[in-house]
Amino acid sequence: MTWLTSTFLHGSAGHLFGNMVFLFMFGFALERALGPLLYLVCYLLGGVGASALAVWAYQGMGGLGLGASGAVSALMSMYVVLYGLRRIPFFYMVLFYFNFARWPALVVLPVWMAWEGVQHLMGNGHVAYMAHLGGLVTGALLMGGLKLTRRFEVPDDSDVATADQSKAAAGHGDLAMLTQRARDHADALRFTEAARAWKQAARLAPRDTDILQAWFNCARHEPASDGFHAAARQIFKLTVRDASTQHLQHRCFRTYLETAKPSVRISPATMQSLLRAFIAVDEWRDAQGLAQALTRMNTPPDGWSDTIELLVTGLARAGRTDEARHWLPELQRHAPQREVTRWLEKTVRA
Repeated sequence: MTWLTSTFLHGSAGHLFGNMVFLFMFGFALERALGPLLYLVCYLLGGVGASALAVWAYQGMGGLGLGASGAVSALMSMYVVLYGLRRIPFFYMVLFYFNFARWPALVVLPVWMAWEGVQHLMGNGHVAYMAHLGGLVTGALLMGGLKLTRRFEVPDDSDVATADQSKAAAGHGDLAMLTQRARDHADALRFTEAARAWKQAARLAPRDTDILQAWFNCARHEPASDGFHAAARQIFKLTVRDASTQHLQHRCFRTYLETAKPSVRISPATMQSLLRAFIAVDEWRDAQGLAQALTRMNTPPDGWSDTIELLVTGLARAGRTDEARHWLPELQRHAPQREVTRWLEKTVRA
């Protein structure tokens, strides 16, 4: 019990304040990605894991440490594994020199771990570096395991924008002024600035397909940027189901699939939504490609039986019966009693 309760005790107000600052910095983005319940479970497990290594390292020294820094270290590690190879800013200091650098997130994790180990060996009786290291290891293992079982949409600046940021965007002018500024930047081939302006415009008009498409087209010049992935995600999540929007989603999907770096970032729920949109506009190749990707996941998204039935029905109506038969095992697994399943089984026997 003390392995857990010790994480809620602090030696001073300054100690508590410092841990809470880092808890907010890393915890805010993680909670949006994991959801509140899973985030809470991971935080508590991170604290227990940190204490476990501290107990092993400091046994016989007359007591245990206290503070939330082990659990917060677990969140830091989870944050790094969540971001993977994406470049995110880090602060570093060497003697009296300090600066910020943008490194791939996973590169930083072993550096952090090694540094905690070095500081432990150097000796400092007032800081439980092994608790920090235990938290880092526990968090890395937790997030690594979670990423094997589900896909997360990594938060970016647009996902965690506060009300103050929205007001700042509006402070640059109304929507017409923002769109004009974006066009001026694009005409001058300043695509980074144009994408930034279109992003601000999209905050004011999140369902305007012209603005979203312009943002996507400018951001695609930096295919590894957060802005490109965010623009694609906002287009893919459009809920308006008219044909023009569905065709836009398909065009952007093809571009995103071919150019996104280091890889695409689409959640299973969004993939299923796109699959349904592509069925509606007879884009069978990409609809089936998304369906194949979803079948390879351990747990299909909610409503998968309806989606696979929709796909098979659409293929049959389009005269693609041979392609529809390919999905019979999936129908038998998830919708064995559906009418379309029984009909397809008859066509196979015939």
